[in-house]
Amino acid sequence: LALQGFKNTHHMPGQESNPGAFLPKRRSVLVTGAVLLCLLLATFFVSMGWSPGLQDWSWTPIADWGEAWVWRGPRLLAAILAGVCLGLAGSLIQRMTGNVMASPELLGISGGAALVMVLIVLTGTEIGRAGQLGAATLGAAAALGLLILLARRHRFAGNQLLLGGLALYVFMDSGLRLVMASGGTVAAKLLNWMYGATWLISETEALSLLGLTLVICLGLFVAIRPLTLLALGDTSASSLGLPVTRARLGLLVLAAILTAAATVVIGPLSFVGLIAPHLARVLGQQTVGRQMIISALAGGLLLALADYLSRIVIFPSQLPAGLLAALVGGIYFLWGLSRHGRA
Repeated sequence: LALQGFKNTHHMPGQESNPGAFLPKRRSVLVTGAVLLCLLLATFFVSMGWSPGLQDWSWTPIADWGEAWVWRGPRLLAAILAGVCLGLAGSLIQRMTGNVMASPELLGISGGAALVMVLIVLTGTEIGRAGQLGAATLGAAAALGLLILLARRHRFAGNQLLLGGLALYVFMDSGLRLVMASGGTVAAKLLNWMYGATWLISETEALSLLGLTLVICLGLFVAIRPLTLLALGDTSASSLGLPVTRARLGLLVLAAILTAAATVVIGPLSFVGLIAPHLARVLGQQTVGRQMIISALAGGLLLALADYLSRIVIFPSQLPAGLLAALVGGIYFLWGLSRHGRA
């Protein structure tokens, strides 16, 4: 029972390493979760109903939401679910590695999916959207397999895991940049997906992501105890009966599936999986289960806002939601470094 209250005392960027440097006041997860959920529902309601038109801004009556859903619903639902997946993946990775600057991108999973998409475009193969998603899933799985091979000799320890993932990420990102530097029609086909454009999402893809997310969330209950014990150190965790190597491998697979699920549908988004766990800590959620709940809601809210803003900021044109989310993330971290650095 004592382990259930074990707190995450990792620090914000720019903080000293002493225990009292940054430890937000603990808040009720029910109150915090309810506030975030209300904000998420409000964002969904406004995104579906209030939007600009050819003449002026107008409100879409709820009775007409069936027609509006075709254009606004799938992309919004997919953005929320991708944010939930990345928020959960970020919490898993940061807890598992003990590094608050770790993020799903550092696993190389999103890079693996993106690289396969690039190869498909380069070969000129016409396999349709469903085929692209399936191929990207295989690419994400291949990246996960390489990461497991790189990290297994070190029992999937945090630093070695991140270094292996970073090596994969840099390698795959270099390949992507070479393709993008060539310009032309190849680069144009890739830009929308790589920048996190949500307007490509179909209703089938959004509902498939919903089903997968629900299944994975049910399995995350099993991850709470291993994550809590791993924070005590390998020796202590082993003495308490936790098979450290197998636990880390299982958590890695869960994080990779969550990252891949978001990546193949929306693209290699940045920052969301890094920001959401930090926001959960700032909102006073220190224990594993509470942090995961708030991280999921914060990630979903962040991408829901990004999707709505991407649709209205330069209407009738659109911006990629992934770029807006990365912009918000960069501003947040600059603010965090400034504010906590003065403290």
